[in-house]
Amino acid sequence: RHDRDMSDDRNFCEECGARVSPGTQFCPYCGADLVGGSTRKADGSSSGSLDTVRIFVLLYGVVAAGFGLIAIVSGLAITEQVIQTLVDQMRDINPDYASTLENLDVNALKASLYLEGGVILASGVCALLSSMLIKKLTNHSMATVLCAVASILSVGLFPLCIVTIPVGLYMTYRIYKAKSIFSRGRRGCPRPPTSLLPSPV
Repeated sequence: RHDRDMSDDRNFCEECGARVSPGTQFCPYCGADLVGGSTRKADGSSSGSLDTVRIFVLLYGVVAAGFGLIAIVSGLAITEQVIQTLVDQMRDINPDYASTLENLDVNALKASLYLEGGVILASGVCALLSSMLIKKLTNHSMATVLCAVASILSVGLFPLCIVTIPVGLYMTYRIYKAKSIFSRGRRGCPRPPTSLLPSPV
């Protein structure tokens, strides 16, 4: 609670997130050199920008997890009997399509759906976990890694991965650059290292 009453125009240390008075040379909590550029103006836009990233990651996670589950359930539902029923229904409507279905390898199709669904589901779960960590502003490294993994695994959404991978990696970069916001936490006041706390009298 050392800076709760400080005004918002104070600077904060980029290493530990503690607010410091303008002109301070070293952070009183982590000892970082503030003269060399380890301070930034504390503003409310940074955390707001990170909230936007969290919403994007969360929405992607929900959609990807949904697509993944649909693909897996579809793999479970497809059987030779189902394919044969479709062939009988399509024989008079579209003979070429019916012939394609008739020559379809059901086991290969099921395996493909399981693999694709599993990859997409894993991507969605990673994104959801990353968004949870962003919301709590805890474990910056894990939030960054999970978002990166979610981005790479979105290859299962081909051809949509042409968009999801670069966008996801950009979100990962935004999270990576927000380390100081994680340090400050939601209250904007990190707990100073125990070694730097004053000794009890």
